[in-house]
Amino acid sequence: MTTALSDANALVAGGTAGVGHAIALQLESEGANVIVHGRDARRGDTIVREITGEGRSALWVSAGSPVSAP
Repeated sequence: MTTALSDANALVAGGTAGVGHAIALQLESEGANVIVHGRDARRGDTIVREITGEGRSALWVSAGSPVSAP
């Protein structure tokens, strides 16, 4: 089934709990590949497993991860 978000990439800040978690799951259900951003690695890993268990692509990015400019 093709949806408006099929194969789109979505970054969800605060995606490990509450509204962010719900948004990440909704985006996944609409076909998006989800990048989950947050502070709790355990919860981040859990939501990534939830999303990949549904056959979509997901990635966890820690809020504490260093970012470097090109």
